[in-house]
Amino acid sequence: EISTLSSLSHPNVVKFVDSHACLSCSFIVMEYCNGGSLEQVLKFHAAQNMILDESLLWHLFEGLVAAIGHCHSGPSYSKGWCPIIYSDLKPSNVLLSTTPGMSYPTVK
Repeated sequence: EISTLSSLSHPNVVKFVDSHACLSCSFIVMEYCNGGSLEQVLKFHAAQNMILDESLLWHLFEGLVAAIGHCHSGPSYSKGWCPIIYSDLKPSNVLLSTTPGMSYPTVK
């Protein structure tokens, strides 16, 4: 899993930073995403009775599709690559990253 994560490089995929293991646990350090999750954004807008802007929704959708597309593609099966199948895709697992000066958050 660590080898696969560290090989992914795409603007819409959270970057692998490091991994550590000790006797009782192991963990993976990933890029910090300061925008929270898609679930948090959806719940906030619902609680405020606000409708999400259509252009924001398209931006988020395009980022999500780009990330999934990258994970499902690879250099070659003959080189040992096996496409990643993401089995737990849900709004709480879609992270967002904001950048000053950018209109919309980046899907990670």
